[in-house]
Amino acid sequence: MLSIGCLNLIIPWFFKDYLQKQQEDNLKGILYQVEEIVSAYGEGYLSFNELERSITVIDQSANVHICLFNMKNEIIFNSEGGTNSVSLVKQLEKIRNQLTGKEFFCSVIKDPKQPTLDIMLVAINTSTEDIFAVAFIPVADVNEWLTEILRLVWLSSAIVLLITGPILYWLSKHITRPLLDMEKLAKKMSEGDFDCQMETKRQDEIGSLAVTFNQMAMELERIEKYRQEFLANVSHELRTPLTSIRGFVQGLLDGNISPEKTEYYLLRVYSEAERLTYIVNDLLDLARLKAGQVELKREPLDLWTACREVAEGLHLAASQRNISLTCHFSSDKAMIAGDYYRIIQVLVNLLDNAIKFTKPDGQVVISGELADKEWLIHIKDQGSGIAPEDLAKIFDRFYRGTVTGIGGTGLGLAISRLLIEAHGGRITVKRASDTGGSIFTIYLPALQIIYN
Repeated sequence: MLSIGCLNLIIPWFFKDYLQKQQEDNLKGILYQVEEIVSAYGEGYLSFNELERSITVIDQSANVHICLFNMKNEIIFNSEGGTNSVSLVKQLEKIRNQLTGKEFFCSVIKDPKQPTLDIMLVAINTSTEDIFAVAFIPVADVNEWLTEILRLVWLSSAIVLLITGPILYWLSKHITRPLLDMEKLAKKMSEGDFDCQMETKRQDEIGSLAVTFNQMAMELERIEKYRQEFLANVSHELRTPLTSIRGFVQGLLDGNISPEKTEYYLLRVYSEAERLTYIVNDLLDLARLKAGQVELKREPLDLWTACREVAEGLHLAASQRNISLTCHFSSDKAMIAGDYYRIIQVLVNLLDNAIKFTKPDGQVVISGELADKEWLIHIKDQGSGIAPEDLAKIFDRFYRGTVTGIGGTGLGLAISRLLIEAHGGRITVKRASDTGGSIFTIYLPALQIIYN
């Protein structure tokens, strides 16, 4: 609608200028014909009566008015013969002065007292020295044509507005209403309220945007839930060792602990401090991995050797619960390009979890094989298994599952996944069909895939 209004403002100016130029060109063409007739008259080929008849024919056919003047500014011929010539005669001396040294002179002569007498004229010096010609039309005629054109333009604009107005209004509401609804929901989300959904049945781009908006809201709500759970878990994990350390130190300071037990309680304080260190290190590792700030020191590494070293290190923890920890590999070596300490960190996380969740007298098996140019490490336990609803979320940060019953910050698996992905691999989990436990599988590119 705004564009139509702008066009209605521009079109009058454009057409007025266009019509004036067209009329000037038309008058010039007519004066060329008049000049030929006057030239023939000056050379004696035409009588004055023949001159008058010839110019009258041009005047009537072209619907313009033609006047011939001599050097004394006297009218020789006037086809109009009406009141419009009055304005012309009044300006005749000025016209002659403007015409000096020029082929044509074009102008609009206005009569301040009677605007209806305004004329548009073109003057020319003929080849007959004592005659110059003027062709003119009333400005009112030009304005009448312009008014008629504008009437058609405005009528067309009105019809277009009547037809398109309701359609444009409906389209604007159809598009802007859901966007305004989204804006309101976005403001609620910015205030921390993520429990909001955009209801729509549309299948177009707006509908797709609404679906994406709802998915974003659900994801933010889930992250906010995990964040709150994480803060609660971290607070609990930090509070427990800090409470123990504070109690032990307070007992030592108050003298309530006998000297022979001092070393024992100092060792307890040291153990709790180490526990705090592990939690803080996990948090720092996760932050650096998410920010891409961890640089891996890649070097040729035998996966099976790394698995055996971790299994030996955790053998005591497994034997204390009478859990069998065995390794089975399909080859002598499994070479990759990896960071030794980071791979060990992942294996420790997974094996330690497997031992914790396996029931006493159970078994944890580490196996490995080559498949599709990738080395696979399977870690199978005999625990109670991961709940089906937890399988898709078990590697998410802050997530600890719903049936484990074992404490922790829920960062170990998230860190393990990020480290394996940084090595160009992936990690998956599924329920073991025979024992009901879990099987974690690590996929890492074989060494030749990286260097070839």
